[in-house]
Amino acid sequence: MKKIKYLFLLISTFTILCGCDTPHGPDHVGDIVRGEHTLRHIGERTELNGSVSGTFFILLGGMQGSMTSESVLYFSWEMNDGTYAICKLPFCKIRVKLVEEQEIPTIRFRWRPDYHRKRPLEYIMKKRVIYALILCKPEDWAPVIKMPLIEK
Repeated sequence: MKKIKYLFLLISTFTILCGCDTPHGPDHVGDIVRGEHTLRHIGERTELNGSVSGTFFILLGGMQGSMTSESVLYFSWEMNDGTYAICKLPFCKIRVKLVEEQEIPTIRFRWRPDYHRKRPLEYIMKKRVIYALILCKPEDWAPVIKMPLIEK
């Protein structure tokens, strides 16, 4: 019986030292993104991301780098506590549903739950949100079709 108590005490101490706290109960991410939220501003942007790495020893060495671009959608949405947040998601995580009766554009999120700790909003959008569904009128999401120019 004493061995079980010591084992439990050892595991508890290890969990506290590692920062692995006990679950807070309900899904923290769900508390933030659950429901339908009104949208205010939407804008798109292409972001460039790059990295460079290298190793050198005396006079010898090497270096390499890479550059990528990603189209992202910036949007302002009303959170469940009444405040507005400005976030971004890559286009591959955005879905749009055209609804004739939709007066004000709204957004809904599909997410992975996180029961263990409170996360910053940037982390939630990047790692926990699977996709976002924007609901709006067809005229609010007018198609922009660019046809190639044909020269004679």
